[in-house]
Amino acid sequence: MPVVDGIWLGGDEAAGALGERHWWPLVTVDPVVSGAAGDELVAAGGYRLDRDPPDRDRVVRAAADALVAGLDSPALRALAGLYSDADPVEIDDVVREVAAELDLPEPGREAAVWTEAGIVSRAVIEGRQEPWTLTAWAHQRIGHDGGPGLLALVRLDDEYAMIEEVPGYYEVPDRQERLRALDDVVRAAATVIVAGETDLTRFVPVRWRA
Repeated sequence: MPVVDGIWLGGDEAAGALGERHWWPLVTVDPVVSGAAGDELVAAGGYRLDRDPPDRDRVVRAAADALVAGLDSPALRALAGLYSDADPVEIDDVVREVAAELDLPEPGREAAVWTEAGIVSRAVIEGRQEPWTLTAWAHQRIGHDGGPGLLALVRLDDEYAMIEEVPGYYEVPDRQERLRALDDVVRAAATVIVAGETDLTRFVPVRWRA
């Protein structure tokens, strides 16, 4: 109970009553921000363990950002404080401990890829990124030899390439219309990714379905 005059406020009341106080950001946890920080931990940790690339800086930075966002655990604090000369095996062990303590998906490439796909998809849906950034990400991260789950995005990136014109040499008369239609398809794919769907085959352009 309070040791001075006052009342307890429930989570649904606190923001309205205290949100304008200058110290409020220090004591509140925004579920959207903390959720995004957790997603970045899953992606960074998975790529770290998969060595794709073996990026120490990204996973340590993700841990520090997660602490700022309101997530906390002993292993998360340890990961955020690792020095640049930390033993790679130690980093990997702490990454696994963080996932267990925070009840995150087991770190690995598959979880990392789908989580990162969700991160980029949300940015597209919210208008913070152009639709082509999602397909370009898929092309770079997965490529044509990747699994079938996200291959539709790679093929949509191929479609962007096929309607790219070279002024003075190669022009596409209906380019803007085709781009708008393609953007709409990519936004639709981004929406189902955020919703948790993993079967994107219906978004594969007709020309590539064979």
